Amino acid sequence: MLEALPSYQPPPRRSVLEREGSATAWEVLLAIRLLHRRLEVAMDQAISAYGVSFAQFRALQLIDERPNYVSYLARQLRVTRQASDAVTAKLELAGLITRTRLGNVTELDVTPEGTAQLAKMRRLLERLVERPLEKALDARELFAFTQLLHEADRAVKPSYLPTWWLEN
Repeated sequence: MLEALPSYQPPPRRSVLEREGSATAWEVLLAIRLLHRRLEVAMDQAISAYGVSFAQFRALQLIDERPNYVSYLARQLRVTRQASDAVTAKLELAGLITRTRLGNVTELDVTPEGTAQLAKMRRLLERLVERPLEKALDARELFAFTQLLHEADRAVKPSYLPTWWLEN
């Protein structure tokens, strides 16, 4: 006769805030970079269903925040003007933005279709990111993580270099 094996019960989860240990600033930087890469890949895969790349999504978000110009968008995305122009051409072809030539500059505006698509993509990405994070971290840990990221941002903020690409 076979005996039933005892079912495995994982140990109770201890809050990250209760764990002991240490990390160097370099290890923190590498962990942040890894998280950033994984989020970008996951977001790129998710929004590909809308026929938009992550770079195009980022550009659409920036254009939606306020009427924009190709050269300003390039600075915000930290790419060349030519790369910015290529991204906006694809967005225009998809009917998500309009590009209006005004002398030497090209003004960019989001179309109503672009606004609707952007809202759908944002909701998808919020679900994609929120669920796993809320499953992995409790509310207290999420708050602490956010506060620590803000502190780290303030600590590494360049004081002498232009930071226009980081401004909201």
